[in-house]
Amino acid sequence: MAEALTDCPHGCEDCEPDSHEPERICELCLRDIFRPKPTKFYRMTNERHAELHRSVIEGTDVRLTDDEMLDGWHWCDDFDGLLVGPDTPEADSCVCNSLCKSIHEVIQIIKANRDEGPVRLCCGERHAGPQCPDGKVMCCLCFERFDVDELATNNQGEKTDVCIQCDELDRRAAQEKRHA
Repeated sequence: MAEALTDCPHGCEDCEPDSHEPERICELCLRDIFRPKPTKFYRMTNERHAELHRSVIEGTDVRLTDDEMLDGWHWCDDFDGLLVGPDTPEADSCVCNSLCKSIHEVIQIIKANRDEGPVRLCCGERHAGPQCPDGKVMCCLCFERFDVDELATNNQGEKTDVCIQCDELDRRAAQEKRHA
């Protein structure tokens, strides 16, 4: 019999707690691995943490919410899909850590302003994205406001943030430049 890489804390002879293959890990160690860790950050409660881990084990489709992802929770590929988030020991050593931390800092700034949102020059109201609460969009070339149906489309047929008139002028100017 091959000697286990590490000793099972529960005394099982055939258990390899550090194995990446679940069939080589005893049931008690599996429970330890998936036991909810104490969490105190933001919206992730112990119950929610346990629910997410159960969904992985049972194969159900329970996903992280947008708010949980904004808080920095993610299934970390560097830890074989372990649920990693703020204040977890793995967050300090995963390869995506620097990215996660910088994203987390930006997210905290966004969240601090989320309720109010930025004041937009297009309409003087607070909103995210190019479309104003009244449904209009400011053309990024002439700075006039237009209904969505008055906006130009790109080569893929998607609406842009340029009005049809400015798009035509821009295309003509590009053609003249090519022929000059």
